Amino acid sequence: MKKNVYYRIILALLLVCFITPMASANDTLTAKAYPVIGSDGIVEVTNIIEYTGDISAIGIKIDLPYGVEFQEATSDIPPAVGPRKGDTGLLEFAWIMPPASPFTFTYSAQVYAEDAEDTIHSLVTYRRTGKPLYTDVDPIKVK
Repeated sequence: MKKNVYYRIILALLLVCFITPMASANDTLTAKAYPVIGSDGIVEVTNIIEYTGDISAIGIKIDLPYGVEFQEATSDIPPAVGPRKGDTGLLEFAWIMPPASPFTFTYSAQVYAEDAEDTIHSLVTYRRTGKPLYTDVDPIKVK
């Protein structure tokens, strides 16, 4: 009787430790950016992120060009990690518990320098069951 219980425990441990849910090959993640550029030099970008299947974490990297400064961000569910007002260069936002799909993430940036470079590049990084996966967001022209 004890032998049978031990086998069941070992089998349960094997199932928990070695068999993980697999992501479907049909699962997708899309990220679309919708910028609004004001006459005051403020760029407001609304990102709509939509995915199928389960994800375990998600983040967005935004590379602000020279002469562009982060102002603020809003989201359906605020990220656990994010930059501060006035940060420049590479900004990183992360959600430990991903918001339900689809979700909206909006940020604003101030274009200060007359000679500011003109393109914001963004990348969504996420995990399903293993290594990180990436989705590019269309570049945004700020001037």
